[in-house]
Amino acid sequence: MIENLTEGLKRNIYYELATHDVIKKEERDRFTGFFDGWSYTFGRYRLNYNIHNSDEYINMYEYKRDRDAFVIMTGVDWDEDYPKNTVYEIYVAAENKATGKPYIDPYKKTKKNTIQDSKKRFTQEMQAIAGNFLPYDTPKDLREKIIEEMETILTSNLRLYYRVKNR
Repeated sequence: MIENLTEGLKRNIYYELATHDVIKKEERDRFTGFFDGWSYTFGRYRLNYNIHNSDEYINMYEYKRDRDAFVIMTGVDWDEDYPKNTVYEIYVAAENKATGKPYIDPYKKTKKNTIQDSKKRFTQEMQAIAGNFLPYDTPKDLREKIIEEMETILTSNLRLYYRVKNR
């Protein structure tokens, strides 16, 4: 399966991992009762590590309230994709947290770095999609000025948020 996790989604997953306990559960085949793998559930996400006919793979699920069920988001085959896939990195982080080991959270940064990272990503995103919300005949310098002003507002609001949050 193709990895289809956006940066925003990855951030949300790691946030859920950081703010929730990870529940590790043994999975068994519903027909035979044989060991089938492990599931790691945290927040509204679940990772299933399964073994079928000596094939190993990991599927990631997201809980959908309207269906009252976990729905598959993406999956990877152990042999073909390991270790060059974000799903594996998230799986290893969840497994480590479930067993009490330290794990890597690539989005955990200092306040200053978080603001700078958000500012950079915001600017990149806005430049990429400016044509979608600005009139088609907007000159390039005006586009850049508008994005720069939006970036300034974002930065000041994030600074205010972190100041209030740490009181």
